[in-house]
Amino acid sequence: MFFSGKYIFTFYIFLKTKQFYCQKLKNYPCKVKFRLNNLFIFFLYLSLPNKFVVKMEFNKNGTLDSGIHKMTWDDFFNSFSFSTRRTKLLEGLKQVVNILREIKDIRIYIDGSFVTNVLEPDDWDACFNCSIFQMYNLLKKYPLYDREEQKKLYKGELFFAIDEADGFGHTFLEFFQQLRGNSAVKKGIVELIG
Repeated sequence: MFFSGKYIFTFYIFLKTKQFYCQKLKNYPCKVKFRLNNLFIFFLYLSLPNKFVVKMEFNKNGTLDSGIHKMTWDDFFNSFSFSTRRTKLLEGLKQVVNILREIKDIRIYIDGSFVTNVLEPDDWDACFNCSIFQMYNLLKKYPLYDREEQKKLYKGELFFAIDEADGFGHTFLEFFQQLRGNSAVKKGIVELIG
């Protein structure tokens, strides 16, 4: 990762200022030092270039706004790894993404509580789009129709996007974009690109 001189200089000023204040405050209570430290970390966060910091915004339901939000894996990881539990779930999802990426022109969509503001989701849910022939080849490597095995191995569930998800004829891709318990309310999902 390359930082321009402007950001290196900002970081240098940040360190020098922190060092100066730490010397001045060495006799102050820990609470003052802790607050000052948090202030410096926040300043550093704000000074980073935007391309290294992806900030997701959730609506009042705690979900993404309706539609399909396209993200690279790195952006997705940076946006949704805001707890230890999420980071562990992402390890399993990354394994699945690597398996799916062996299929040319595949489309991968992520849904469930994982793409909401829930701090510790139970798992991740995803669906993918490819040809029937490509799916047949995938079945040799991945337990697509064994949900328990998927959760055990990869900490989440994967579905074929055009399979029916409910008793009302909705595909998984359509079902993923509905709020649970209220299909009239639409929500956003993430498509992994690149």
